[in-house]
Amino acid sequence: MTAKEYLEQVQAAEHAVRTKMRRFERVRNLSMQLSSACPGPVPGGSGNDHALETAITALMDAENELNAEIRRLNEALRAVREAIAAVPVAAERDVLEKRYLCFLPWDDIAEDLRCTRRTVMNKHRSALTRVDRWLALRGEEKTQA
Repeated sequence: MTAKEYLEQVQAAEHAVRTKMRRFERVRNLSMQLSSACPGPVPGGSGNDHALETAITALMDAENELNAEIRRLNEALRAVREAIAAVPVAAERDVLEKRYLCFLPWDDIAEDLRCTRRTVMNKHRSALTRVDRWLALRGEEKTQA
């Protein structure tokens, strides 16, 4: 895994969390609609009881999936913060934090750091080289993309 791929894992994990959150919201809304349509048990039973039970089970499953994605996001954040912290040059760390933790575009990073986009790109390239070395020292496998 290249340094860039390693650092991009937070963005991928955040996307997965947002996707699971949307699913959870949809299932929760459906469950609420079903529960309001079924105020109490109906003598003799009905299909609505089964539909509500199915919706509640789906809601619990969606919540478990969301929680698993949140755990993966937290682990990715921890790993990326550790990699960024290993970069000894503060200006390079700033670029990595703004790009891979705040997801800022290059021009915004340049504006924040009061430098040119080219300077930001040079610092980024240097920082990625340092992260690649750090990954190699940790035994992380590097593959060419």
